[in-house]
Amino acid sequence: MSPVRMNKVEAAIRLAVEYNKALNEQDFSKFSDLLKDDCVFASSSPPPQGLLITGSSNIAAYWRTWFAEHSNISFTPVATQSFGNQCVLRWQIDRGSRGRKATDYGPVDCETTDCRAASELKPEIGVDLFTVSSGKIIEILSYMKGEFNHS
Repeated sequence: MSPVRMNKVEAAIRLAVEYNKALNEQDFSKFSDLLKDDCVFASSSPPPQGLLITGSSNIAAYWRTWFAEHSNISFTPVATQSFGNQCVLRWQIDRGSRGRKATDYGPVDCETTDCRAASELKPEIGVDLFTVSSGKIIEILSYMKGEFNHS
């Protein structure tokens, strides 16, 4: 891979990880600095379509409201992969002391476990697809497996 291409890959991953960190820290000033002013965010909720939000200040306002209602939740990165100016960040929801972390769940053995009950214990997981340009995030498409449990 050429050094120029490698820089794009690294920049996309770095921005995605910094976004996730600022989001979890609820540092909306730092968070907004990572976004281009006309950034587009497609949220995963409410299902099934989510919301389409345009503008860094509107996206920050969305997350401020969201975290005001879900203060014990964080998005733990599981894996990242980059393709030039695009990056996938796979995450899981962790619920702090009020819930179990996704790492508490091991593999399910359907020979010895009621798999229907075990399926209800699967962690809430999703991916964010980032597009970056000139050192800023210009688009975030968020997808979540299943529905968000508001409890």
